[in-house]
Amino acid sequence: MLSGCQQASQTAALEAPALATLQKPQPPKIVVRPTPKPTPTPDPHKIPAWAQGRVLNDVPVKPGDKVFALTFDDGPWPVYTRQILRILKEHDVRATFFMVGSVVRAYPKIAREVKAAGHAIGSHSWSHASRPRNAVAEIQRTNLALREIGVRNTMFRPPYGLLKNGMARQALKEKQAVFIWSADSNDWRKPGARRIANSVLNQATPGGIALLHDGGGAREGTVAALPRILSKLKERGYRLVTLPELLSRRYIAPPKPRKSKKPAPKKAPMPTTFKPGMSQSNSPKPSVPQFRAPQPSAPTQKPTALPPTSIGRVASPKPASTQPVLTPEPIAAAVPTAAR
Repeated sequence: MLSGCQQASQTAALEAPALATLQKPQPPKIVVRPTPKPTPTPDPHKIPAWAQGRVLNDVPVKPGDKVFALTFDDGPWPVYTRQILRILKEHDVRATFFMVGSVVRAYPKIAREVKAAGHAIGSHSWSHASRPRNAVAEIQRTNLALREIGVRNTMFRPPYGLLKNGMARQALKEKQAVFIWSADSNDWRKPGARRIANSVLNQATPGGIALLHDGGGAREGTVAALPRILSKLKERGYRLVTLPELLSRRYIAPPKPRKSKKPAPKKAPMPTTFKPGMSQSNSPKPSVPQFRAPQPSAPTQKPTALPPTSIGRVASPKPASTQPVLTPEPIAAAVPTAAR
Protein backbone atom coordinates (compact mmCIF):
# COMPACT_ATOMS: atom_id res chain seq x y z
CA MET A 1 0.00 0.00 0.00
CA LEU A 2 1.38 3.33 -1.04
CA SER A 3 1.91 6.12 1.40
CA GLY A 4 0.50 9.59 0.91
CA CYS A 5 3.78 10.98 -0.39
CA GLN A 6 4.12 8.24 -2.96
CA GLN A 7 0.58 8.77 -4.21
CA ALA A 8 1.19 12.51 -4.60
CA SER A 9 4.38 11.97 -6.58
CA GLN A 10 2.70 9.44 -8.83
CA THR A 11 -0.20 11.80 -9.55
CA ALA A 12 2.20 14.61 -10.40
CA ALA A 13 4.07 12.35 -12.81
CA LEU A 14 0.83 11.53 -14.61
CA GLU A 15 -0.29 15.18 -14.89
CA ALA A 16 3.06 16.53 -16.03
CA PRO A 17 2.72 15.52 -19.76
CA ALA A 18 -0.76 17.02 -19.90
CA LEU A 19 0.44 20.30 -18.44
CA ALA A 20 3.37 20.35 -20.84
CA THR A 21 0.99 19.85 -23.73
CA LEU A 22 -1.22 22.71 -22.56
CA GLN A 23 1.70 25.07 -21.99
CA LYS A 24 3.26 24.37 -25.41
CA PRO A 25 3.16 27.58 -27.52
CA GLN A 26 0.69 27.41 -30.40
CA PRO A 27 1.77 28.63 -33.87
CA PRO A 28 0.21 31.98 -34.87
CA LYS A 29 -2.84 31.87 -37.09
CA ILE A 30 -2.26 33.02 -40.65
CA VAL A 31 -4.97 35.41 -41.82
CA VAL A 32 -5.27 35.49 -45.59
CA ARG A 33 -6.45 38.88 -46.82
CA PRO A 34 -7.40 39.64 -50.44
CA THR A 35 -4.77 41.50 -52.36
CA PRO A 36 -6.01 45.05 -53.06
CA LYS A 37 -6.46 45.79 -56.73
CA PRO A 38 -4.18 48.51 -58.05
CA THR A 39 -5.87 51.81 -58.77
CA PRO A 40 -6.27 52.09 -62.54
CA THR A 41 -4.38 54.97 -64.09
CA PRO A 42 -6.81 57.33 -65.83
CA ASP A 43 -6.42 57.38 -69.59
CA PRO A 44 -5.21 60.88 -70.54
CA HIS A 45 -6.81 60.48 -73.98
CA LYS A 46 -10.32 59.45 -72.91
CA ILE A 47 -13.01 61.99 -73.73
CA PRO A 48 -16.55 62.16 -72.32
CA ALA A 49 -19.46 60.86 -74.34
CA TRP A 50 -20.99 64.29 -74.94
CA ALA A 51 -17.88 65.43 -76.89
CA GLN A 52 -17.66 62.41 -79.17
CA GLY A 53 -18.53 63.34 -82.74
CA ARG A 54 -18.65 67.09 -82.10
CA VAL A 55 -16.73 70.13 -83.40
CA LEU A 56 -15.44 72.37 -80.61
CA ASN A 57 -13.74 75.78 -80.52
CA ASP A 58 -13.82 76.04 -76.73
CA VAL A 59 -15.58 74.52 -73.73
CA PRO A 60 -18.05 76.34 -71.45
CA VAL A 61 -16.81 76.17 -67.87
CA LYS A 62 -18.18 77.21 -64.51
CA PRO A 63 -17.83 80.92 -63.70
CA GLY A 64 -14.56 81.42 -61.85
CA ASP A 65 -13.01 78.20 -63.19
CA LYS A 66 -10.06 79.69 -65.09
CA VAL A 67 -8.78 76.74 -67.10
CA PHE A 68 -7.01 77.08 -70.43
CA ALA A 69 -5.53 74.57 -72.90
CA LEU A 70 -2.36 74.90 -74.98
CA THR A 71 -2.12 72.80 -78.16
CA PHE A 72 0.83 72.22 -80.50
CA ASP A 73 0.49 71.11 -84.15
CA ASP A 74 2.63 69.53 -86.91
CA GLY A 75 4.98 67.52 -84.67
CA PRO A 76 6.81 65.59 -83.51
CA TRP A 77 9.86 67.60 -84.61
CA PRO A 78 13.45 66.63 -83.81
CA VAL A 79 14.57 69.87 -82.10
CA TYR A 80 11.60 72.04 -81.17
CA THR A 81 9.35 69.34 -79.69
CA ARG A 82 12.00 68.40 -77.13
CA GLN A 83 12.65 72.04 -76.27
CA ILE A 84 8.95 72.59 -75.67
CA LEU A 85 8.76 69.44 -73.53
CA ARG A 86 11.57 70.76 -71.35
CA ILE A 87 9.86 74.16 -70.84
CA LEU A 88 6.51 72.54 -70.01
CA LYS A 89 8.22 70.30 -67.46
CA GLU A 90 9.89 73.26 -65.77
CA HIS A 91 6.50 74.96 -65.32
CA ASP A 92 4.70 71.70 -64.42
CA VAL A 93 2.20 72.10 -67.27
CA ARG A 94 0.43 69.51 -69.43
CA ALA A 95 -0.53 70.29 -73.03
CA THR A 96 -2.00 68.56 -76.09
CA PHE A 97 0.00 67.67 -79.23
CA PHE A 98 -1.73 67.09 -82.58
CA MET A 99 0.71 64.99 -84.60
CA VAL A 100 1.01 64.32 -88.32
CA GLY A 101 0.89 60.58 -88.99
CA SER A 102 3.78 60.48 -91.45
CA VAL A 103 5.98 62.44 -89.02
CA VAL A 104 5.08 60.06 -86.19
CA ARG A 105 6.21 57.20 -88.36
CA ALA A 106 9.50 59.05 -89.03
CA TYR A 107 10.17 60.03 -85.38
CA PRO A 108 8.39 57.50 -83.15
CA LYS A 109 10.88 57.97 -80.30
CA ILE A 110 10.02 61.65 -79.89
CA ALA A 111 6.32 60.81 -80.02
CA ARG A 112 6.78 58.30 -77.20
CA GLU A 113 8.62 60.94 -75.16
CA VAL A 114 5.59 63.22 -75.46
CA LYS A 115 3.32 60.42 -74.24
CA ALA A 116 5.67 59.48 -71.37
CA ALA A 117 5.66 63.10 -70.15
CA GLY A 118 1.89 62.88 -69.56
CA HIS A 119 0.71 65.05 -72.43
CA ALA A 120 -2.34 64.27 -74.55
CA ILE A 121 -1.91 63.33 -78.23
CA GLY A 122 -4.33 63.68 -81.12
CA SER A 123 -4.39 63.24 -84.90
CA HIS A 124 -3.49 65.97 -87.38
CA SER A 125 -4.03 63.83 -90.53
CA TRP A 126 -1.43 61.74 -92.32
CA SER A 127 0.06 64.25 -94.77
CA HIS A 128 -1.33 67.65 -93.66
CA ALA A 129 -3.05 68.10 -97.05
CA SER A 130 -5.72 70.73 -97.63
CA ARG A 131 -7.31 68.69 -100.44
CA PRO A 132 -6.60 65.05 -99.68
CA ARG A 133 -7.11 62.43 -102.36
CA ASN A 134 -8.40 59.90 -99.84
CA ALA A 135 -9.79 61.50 -96.70
CA VAL A 136 -10.66 58.18 -95.07
CA ALA A 137 -7.10 56.90 -95.45
CA GLU A 138 -5.71 60.15 -93.98
CA ILE A 139 -7.63 59.47 -90.76
CA GLN A 140 -7.18 55.72 -90.51
CA ARG A 141 -3.44 55.65 -91.30
CA THR A 142 -2.79 58.26 -88.61
CA ASN A 143 -4.86 56.29 -86.10
CA LEU A 144 -2.70 53.25 -86.83
CA ALA A 145 0.55 55.22 -86.45
CA LEU A 146 -0.58 56.55 -83.07
CA ARG A 147 -1.60 53.09 -81.95
CA GLU A 148 1.96 51.91 -82.61
CA ILE A 149 3.22 54.33 -79.93
CA GLY A 150 0.52 53.27 -77.47
CA VAL A 151 -2.15 55.95 -78.09
CA ARG A 152 -5.77 55.13 -78.81
CA ASN A 153 -6.77 58.21 -80.73
CA THR A 154 -9.94 60.09 -79.76
CA MET A 155 -9.16 63.62 -81.03
CA PHE A 156 -8.62 65.24 -84.41
CA ARG A 157 -7.62 68.69 -85.60
CA PRO A 158 -8.12 69.35 -89.32
CA PRO A 159 -5.18 70.94 -91.13
CA TYR A 160 -5.74 74.69 -91.67
CA GLY A 161 -8.99 74.32 -89.73
CA LEU A 162 -10.81 73.08 -92.84
CA LEU A 163 -13.99 71.16 -92.12
CA LYS A 164 -15.30 70.43 -95.63
CA ASN A 165 -12.57 68.35 -97.28
CA GLY A 166 -13.82 64.99 -95.98
CA MET A 167 -11.35 64.39 -93.15
CA ALA A 168 -13.41 66.04 -90.42
CA ARG A 169 -16.47 64.12 -91.59
CA GLN A 170 -14.59 60.83 -91.27
CA ALA A 171 -13.29 61.76 -87.81
CA LEU A 172 -16.80 62.64 -86.64
CA LYS A 173 -18.04 59.35 -88.07
CA GLU A 174 -15.48 57.56 -85.88
CA LYS A 175 -16.79 59.45 -82.79
CA GLN A 176 -13.68 61.59 -82.45
CA ALA A 177 -13.82 65.10 -81.02
CA VAL A 178 -12.81 67.64 -83.68
CA PHE A 179 -11.01 70.63 -82.18
CA ILE A 180 -10.48 74.02 -83.76
CA TRP A 181 -9.23 76.88 -81.51
CA SER A 182 -10.28 80.12 -79.88
CA ALA A 183 -6.85 81.81 -79.56
CA ASP A 184 -4.60 81.84 -82.64
CA SER A 185 -0.95 82.66 -81.99
CA ASN A 186 -0.17 83.09 -85.71
CA ASP A 187 3.30 81.71 -84.94
CA TRP A 188 3.44 80.13 -88.41
CA ARG A 189 3.85 83.68 -89.78
CA LYS A 190 7.02 84.02 -87.63
CA PRO A 191 6.18 87.48 -86.25
CA GLY A 192 8.60 87.20 -83.33
CA ALA A 193 8.39 85.85 -79.78
CA ARG A 194 6.79 88.98 -78.28
CA ARG A 195 3.93 89.12 -80.77
CA ILE A 196 3.33 85.39 -80.47
CA ALA A 197 3.03 85.70 -76.69
CA ASN A 198 0.79 88.77 -76.87
CA SER A 199 -1.54 87.09 -79.37
CA VAL A 200 -2.16 84.20 -76.97
CA LEU A 201 -2.43 86.36 -73.85
CA ASN A 202 -4.85 88.83 -75.43
CA GLN A 203 -7.19 86.06 -76.57
CA ALA A 204 -7.04 83.85 -73.47
CA THR A 205 -10.44 83.19 -71.87
CA PRO A 206 -11.68 80.53 -69.42
CA GLY A 207 -12.35 77.33 -71.35
CA GLY A 208 -10.36 78.54 -74.36
CA ILE A 209 -7.94 76.68 -76.63
CA ALA A 210 -4.68 78.19 -77.96
CA LEU A 211 -3.10 77.16 -81.27
CA LEU A 212 0.70 76.87 -81.41
CA HIS A 213 3.15 74.80 -83.48
CA ASP A 214 6.08 72.58 -82.52
CA GLY A 215 6.84 71.31 -86.04
CA GLY A 216 6.41 71.96 -89.72
CA GLY A 217 9.27 74.46 -89.92
CA ALA A 218 11.47 76.73 -87.85
CA ARG A 219 9.76 77.34 -84.49
CA GLU A 220 12.34 79.33 -82.56
CA GLY A 221 9.81 82.10 -81.97
CA THR A 222 7.32 79.71 -80.41
CA VAL A 223 9.96 78.22 -78.13
CA ALA A 224 11.09 81.69 -77.04
CA ALA A 225 7.51 82.90 -76.41
CA LEU A 226 6.39 79.87 -74.40
CA PRO A 227 7.97 80.79 -71.00
CA ARG A 228 6.33 84.23 -71.05
CA ILE A 229 2.96 82.73 -72.01
CA LEU A 230 3.08 80.24 -69.14
CA SER A 231 4.21 82.79 -66.54
CA LYS A 232 1.65 85.46 -67.47
CA LEU A 233 -1.25 83.03 -67.60
CA LYS A 234 -0.38 81.71 -64.14
CA GLU A 235 -0.16 85.28 -62.82
CA ARG A 236 -3.71 85.85 -64.08
CA GLY A 237 -4.92 82.80 -62.19
CA TYR A 238 -5.21 80.38 -65.10
CA ARG A 239 -4.60 76.65 -64.76
CA LEU A 240 -3.26 75.00 -67.90
CA VAL A 241 -4.77 71.60 -68.73
CA THR A 242 -5.01 69.07 -71.55
CA LEU A 243 -8.02 68.96 -73.83
CA PRO A 244 -9.52 65.78 -72.27
CA GLU A 245 -9.31 67.43 -68.85
CA LEU A 246 -10.86 70.60 -70.25
CA LEU A 247 -13.76 68.56 -71.59
CA SER A 248 -14.31 67.01 -68.17
CA ARG A 249 -14.82 70.49 -66.68
CA ARG A 250 -17.70 71.40 -68.94
CA TYR A 251 -20.44 73.35 -67.16
CA ILE A 252 -24.06 73.84 -68.15
CA ALA A 253 -25.70 76.77 -66.44
CA PRO A 254 -29.11 76.01 -64.89
CA PRO A 255 -32.07 77.68 -66.58
CA LYS A 256 -33.09 81.00 -65.13
CA PRO A 257 -36.44 81.04 -63.33
CA ARG A 258 -39.16 82.66 -65.32
CA LYS A 259 -40.72 85.79 -63.90
CA SER A 260 -44.38 85.35 -63.11
CA LYS A 261 -46.45 87.82 -65.09
CA LYS A 262 -49.15 89.69 -63.20
CA PRO A 263 -52.59 89.13 -64.68
CA ALA A 264 -53.92 92.15 -66.53
CA PRO A 265 -56.93 93.82 -64.88
CA LYS A 266 -60.17 92.70 -66.43
CA LYS A 267 -62.17 95.33 -68.25
CA ALA A 268 -65.80 95.86 -67.37
CA PRO A 269 -68.06 94.13 -69.90
CA MET A 270 -70.02 96.33 -72.28
CA PRO A 271 -73.74 96.59 -71.59
CA THR A 272 -74.64 94.64 -74.69
CA THR A 273 -76.22 91.28 -75.16
CA PHE A 274 -74.56 88.62 -77.29
CA LYS A 275 -76.39 86.09 -79.30
CA PRO A 276 -75.14 82.49 -79.66
CA GLY A 277 -72.58 82.21 -82.47
CA MET A 278 -71.97 85.94 -82.59
CA SER A 279 -68.44 87.24 -82.17
CA GLN A 280 -67.59 90.41 -80.40
CA SER A 281 -66.77 92.12 -83.69
CA ASN A 282 -70.28 91.37 -84.98
CA SER A 283 -72.03 92.33 -81.77
CA PRO A 284 -74.62 95.09 -82.04
CA LYS A 285 -73.30 98.50 -81.22
CA PRO A 286 -75.25 100.89 -79.03
CA SER A 287 -77.36 103.29 -81.03
CA VAL A 288 -76.24 106.89 -81.03
CA PRO A 289 -78.75 109.61 -81.80
CA GLN A 290 -77.86 111.34 -85.02
CA PHE A 291 -78.57 114.98 -85.78
CA ARG A 292 -80.58 115.64 -88.93
CA ALA A 293 -80.94 119.09 -90.41
CA PRO A 294 -84.49 120.21 -91.10
CA GLN A 295 -85.49 120.02 -94.78
CA PRO A 296 -87.59 122.73 -96.48
CA SER A 297 -91.18 121.63 -97.02
CA ALA A 298 -92.81 121.86 -100.47
CA PRO A 299 -95.38 124.71 -101.04
CA THR A 300 -99.00 123.67 -100.47
CA GLN A 301 -101.80 124.34 -102.94
CA LYS A 302 -105.38 124.85 -102.10
CA PRO A 303 -107.71 122.25 -103.60
CA THR A 304 -109.78 123.55 -106.50
CA ALA A 305 -113.43 122.83 -107.06
CA LEU A 306 -114.18 120.54 -109.94
CA PRO A 307 -117.09 121.36 -112.31
CA PRO A 308 -120.08 119.04 -112.24
CA THR A 309 -120.74 116.93 -115.30
CA SER A 310 -123.94 116.51 -117.20
CA ILE A 311 -124.74 113.30 -115.44
CA GLY A 312 -124.20 114.75 -112.02
CA ARG A 313 -120.87 113.00 -111.23
CA VAL A 314 -117.67 114.64 -110.34
CA ALA A 315 -114.95 114.38 -112.98
CA SER A 316 -111.73 112.62 -112.08
CA PRO A 317 -108.95 114.95 -111.01
CA LYS A 318 -106.42 116.03 -113.57
CA PRO A 319 -102.81 116.78 -112.96
CA ALA A 320 -102.14 120.22 -111.72
CA SER A 321 -100.90 122.68 -114.26
CA THR A 322 -99.18 125.96 -113.98
CA GLN A 323 -101.96 127.83 -115.76
CA PRO A 324 -104.71 129.38 -113.66
CA VAL A 325 -107.87 127.33 -113.33
CA LEU A 326 -111.04 129.05 -114.68
CA THR A 327 -114.23 128.46 -112.76
CA PRO A 328 -117.29 128.16 -115.11
CA GLU A 329 -120.30 130.44 -114.38
CA PRO A 330 -123.82 128.98 -114.02
CA ILE A 331 -125.90 128.95 -117.24
CA ALA A 332 -128.97 131.23 -117.13
CA ALA A 333 -132.03 130.98 -119.27
CA ALA A 334 -131.93 133.07 -122.36
CA VAL A 335 -134.56 135.70 -121.67
CA PRO A 336 -134.79 138.72 -123.88
CA THR A 337 -134.06 141.92 -122.13
CA ALA A 338 -137.17 143.40 -123.34
CA ALA A 339 -139.39 140.88 -121.79
CA ARG A 340 -137.98 141.72 -118.37
